[in-house]
Amino acid sequence: MFRIVLLGTLLLVALLHLAPAYGQLKGTPSNGESISGAGLGGGSLAGSPSGWPLQGRVIMEDGSAPPERVIIESICGGISHQETKAGPKGSFFFRMGDNSNQMVSSAATNSTSAAAATGVSDVSPLGDCEVQAVLPGYRSDRISLANRRSGDDSDIGVIVLRKMGEEAGSRESIALSKVPKNARETFNKGEDAVKDNRYDDALTNYKKAVEIYPDYAEAWFQIGRIQAAKNDLNSARKSFNSAVKADRKFIPPYLQIMALDAKAGDLKALAASSEQVIRLDAVSYPVAYLYNSVANLNLENADVAEKSAREGLKLDVTHAYPKLFQVLGALLVNRGEFAPAAEQYRLYLQYAPNASDAAATRAQLEELEKLAANPAKSESPAEQ
Repeated sequence: MFRIVLLGTLLLVALLHLAPAYGQLKGTPSNGESISGAGLGGGSLAGSPSGWPLQGRVIMEDGSAPPERVIIESICGGISHQETKAGPKGSFFFRMGDNSNQMVSSAATNSTSAAAATGVSDVSPLGDCEVQAVLPGYRSDRISLANRRSGDDSDIGVIVLRKMGEEAGSRESIALSKVPKNARETFNKGEDAVKDNRYDDALTNYKKAVEIYPDYAEAWFQIGRIQAAKNDLNSARKSFNSAVKADRKFIPPYLQIMALDAKAGDLKALAASSEQVIRLDAVSYPVAYLYNSVANLNLENADVAEKSAREGLKLDVTHAYPKLFQVLGALLVNRGEFAPAAEQYRLYLQYAPNASDAAATRAQLEELEKLAANPAKSESPAEQ
């Protein structure tokens, strides 16, 4: 019996998580781990040229205010984007769909297309979007914007954060208090340059910042992002490693190293880097479980791969990473469990009907269904 492997998944997902082209760096938050979505865009929020005003409040499970200012993210089409930070008491306000968030524009286009296809006119341009809070070690409620219409109250309600385990890593560098004032001022010049799309100037200032203070993790991370955008991946990796060396608990550079390992197809390195992300924060990054499951599947560590795939599916409540279904299906095929494998392939196609490998997956599904109906035949679908 042949074994299904999914090496192609590595490159596909890596391309979504490496730094995008210059123009797509605009407006990206300085912590920058949510930088996927290259090539998406277009569309607009009809009747809302400056974005939809949204406000709400974040509380902990016991009703108290968060212990620190938390990040507020939008998620449109499975792609996250930092919108703002909640205030000290948990309240927040932002405008959804301003020019800095191309994912919202894409969601608006998708909603408009769906309306045209179904004949339903009352479709929210935010129908594919949700809002969540982000605090390492906690799971956030997600508030759907699917039913919002122009003129609705801007208050979207309360987001509750629930503790999911021991906090290990952070989306922001914990070493910022040690950064000298002149290094911080130079870094801020780089941030201003990024806002104006002057990426060469930004890179110059970030490099000056690390010359002043070599352990400036945030600056090293931003250097790496711009280098990755220029496709200078070797230099980017060195910069991300310097960020990690400066702050071992700063998660964003680990995410980028993981994506670089995937793009390079280095399975052993990917298994290690994805495991490191999971160790730092076991609840906030389903993509790390996807990387880990694919790497271990191809390394023939089936038990580890299955554990990661199943855990990733538990965490990926919005099905932003449907490849997890496909990985789990492949693992089940490899041990001859054709009926459960077919169900995973059906779920993959349900959530990714237009994926580049959808046609091939449908063909495999047809053969899996035949095998499930006639288990006496042990031949499997053709190897990918």
